[in-house]
Amino acid sequence: MYRFFFIAKNNMKKQKSDMKTFFVMILLSAMLIFISMSFISGIPNVIDSVHKETNGPEVLYMLYSGEEAEAKMTELLKGCENINEVEITDSLGLSVKYGHTKDKQLTESTFQFVSYDQDIKVEKPSLDTKGLRGKDIVLPVSMSTSYKIGETIRIKINDNVYDLKVAGYNEDSIYCSPLNLGITLCYISDSVYKDIDFENNSSGYATVKVFKAKLTKEAIRRNLEIQGIMDSITSEYNTWLDTYRIDHPGATGGIMVDVPYDMLRGSAMILPYMFLGIICAFAIIMFIIAMVVIHFSVKNFIITNMKNTAIMEAAGYTVNELIAILVVQLVSVALVASAVGVMIGALLIGKLGVIIVITMGLSWNQAVSMDLALGVALGLCLIVTGLTFLIGSDYSKTTVLEALRGGVNAHNFKKNFFPFEKSAFPVAITLSLKETFGRFKSNVGVIFIMMVLMASTILSLGSADTFSSNDSLMKMVGFDYADISVYCDEAMAQYVSAMPMVKRLYGETNASFLYTSKKVNKERNFNTRGFSDITQNQNLSPIEGRLPLHDNEVMLATNAAKMLKVSVGDVVSVKNGNTEESYLVTGLCQVMNNMGQMGYMSLEGFEKISGHQNMLSYMVFLKDGYTIDDFKEVFLKDYPDVEVTDFKQAAEGTIGVVKSGVKAVAVLIAFLTAIIVAFVESLIIKTQITRSWRDLGVSKALGYTSKQLIIQTMLSNMPSVLIGCVLGIIVAAGSSEKVMSILFSVFGFKKSIFYVNFSSYILATLLILGIALLTAGLIGKRIKTLEPVKMITEE
Repeated sequence: MYRFFFIAKNNMKKQKSDMKTFFVMILLSAMLIFISMSFISGIPNVIDSVHKETNGPEVLYMLYSGEEAEAKMTELLKGCENINEVEITDSLGLSVKYGHTKDKQLTESTFQFVSYDQDIKVEKPSLDTKGLRGKDIVLPVSMSTSYKIGETIRIKINDNVYDLKVAGYNEDSIYCSPLNLGITLCYISDSVYKDIDFENNSSGYATVKVFKAKLTKEAIRRNLEIQGIMDSITSEYNTWLDTYRIDHPGATGGIMVDVPYDMLRGSAMILPYMFLGIICAFAIIMFIIAMVVIHFSVKNFIITNMKNTAIMEAAGYTVNELIAILVVQLVSVALVASAVGVMIGALLIGKLGVIIVITMGLSWNQAVSMDLALGVALGLCLIVTGLTFLIGSDYSKTTVLEALRGGVNAHNFKKNFFPFEKSAFPVAITLSLKETFGRFKSNVGVIFIMMVLMASTILSLGSADTFSSNDSLMKMVGFDYADISVYCDEAMAQYVSAMPMVKRLYGETNASFLYTSKKVNKERNFNTRGFSDITQNQNLSPIEGRLPLHDNEVMLATNAAKMLKVSVGDVVSVKNGNTEESYLVTGLCQVMNNMGQMGYMSLEGFEKISGHQNMLSYMVFLKDGYTIDDFKEVFLKDYPDVEVTDFKQAAEGTIGVVKSGVKAVAVLIAFLTAIIVAFVESLIIKTQITRSWRDLGVSKALGYTSKQLIIQTMLSNMPSVLIGCVLGIIVAAGSSEKVMSILFSVFGFKKSIFYVNFSSYILATLLILGIALLTAGLIGKRIKTLEPVKMITEE
């Protein structure tokens, strides 16, 4: 066995540059695979540990204030045999503007304020708030990247300004992800809470009662469906509310939010899974490229060392023993590289936990998994071992006699591509074309690598192009990117419609209804949106059928239709309290909102099941050249107490996380692509210069300058790189939409919303070609050291 290690060590010295490239690529692959797999496998544990630590609820309801309604919801929750702990928390839900005290432009978002002076036992703050007082505020940990402890955050509600000191960060398994409730939960002192309530809640519209309930151990053991438990409670509550409102027409207490924890848990994990999945896929691509590179290297080594191979075979070494030497060589390098890569990954994973903070809103709280570290390192080595046996089969393709002749035949009988006497290209380009098409099989590996790199780079840049568009992101959630949102009645809406700066508007409302069909036995609770004019929502278009226009029609999101086992033309039954109606499914749409479990109706259809809606949220679109300040200047003169929300800015708080995350992934992949291209190109050029060293010396002796030979070397494999780039563009254009559809299949997407700007194709091509040319030029400088006179005396 020692002789195998001895020969393998000697071969490593001969292939020093190749082994360095192989080592670095395996190291990077192992590091990225370990980090991404650690995060992917640990994300469920992150959210579950926070849920356990804060005694998070499995059942969550938010109700508009109303004593009778509160009493009824409390009765239903406590009377449920599957619930054993119920807690009610007072909160204020307000649209606020916030930022640093020095910021001229504040960001608008929806905040939910809770007093940390309350005795909270269910979904309690994750940090100790006993020592906090006065102007202290506790922010969600997702804001820790922008606001440090001790800094002042300015919160503006209407004309009231509150400067509060950041005392710490809270981790919450319910509000954590921007894809969940879209609400920023903040804890403040009781005194500040009362001030905000008194100064901004004269009509009581901001008061929200949060009902939090824990399932019994038996219900958890039996793995009962939380949605089913909540559907039963919601149905009973709405039935009671319908009856109660007959005698009390002005009664409030409607359900504002009702969501099961398992749905929130799933949606919280989607965003980080998407980003990490892309990184993991690219790491695997990098590993595949590393194997292609080493196959290229080994093949060149076999060709350039044929005489030594023949001597070894003549001395008694079998082909299997030569392959065993190769296995020892490559696996030794792979083992060390993967071990170092995993170690670096383990050291970096804590700092890279910011990815989880940004995408999921929780801190990374998991220890390094030694089992996963060992599995990644050994797994890569096993794959390298298997592939090395395939690579080593090249030894069996060469006879001893052919090897003793150095692999040289009298004539290769190949076609003379691009003969000089007929070529119209410059000499350097003609030689590069001869190199590519005359030895095409040896360039297949390079073409494949560049094709894969180009396709993955275009996919990442295309993702950045798609998700950089606010309209695209809003289309995915089914909301129009309006300028302003105003909660008002129909008379006020007519006033807004007549304003000179308003281009168009429509009203909408939402509520949870129970859906069923003849094809399923159980009812499903779907959030349903009703529109005064659904045709005005330009980001909500059906992928099948049409929009619901009449009062007996509904459009379903794809996941909702899947759960009900219905399609366009089927009939569903919709229930709200004592009222039940049948609706024709006119269309299917795809949205990320509520995990694709949504229903859409005209306002008439919505009111048919819910009763008349006095107030709607009106989405207002301004004419070009007008701003929200122009709107407020006119509107607030007549309606000073009505809140006007900058919808675009509020939406940016949620979609901004997605945009920044996708851009970061695109930059990372572009950076890694540049590294891989540089390594691959350096390996190819070094091998080519070594193989052609004497020919280069002869060319220099005949009068070629170093500059001419360097240019010729730089261009030698550019046709292969260019072919790979073109094929990569074709592959990306044909598969990118399918890849994105797979990523969004969890939301029920059937068609992807994906596009690549023409500039991204140009950027990807310039990146790969530019790095390849630059690397070839830098490596080619070695030609300057070539001295033909000395070569005459070399053996």
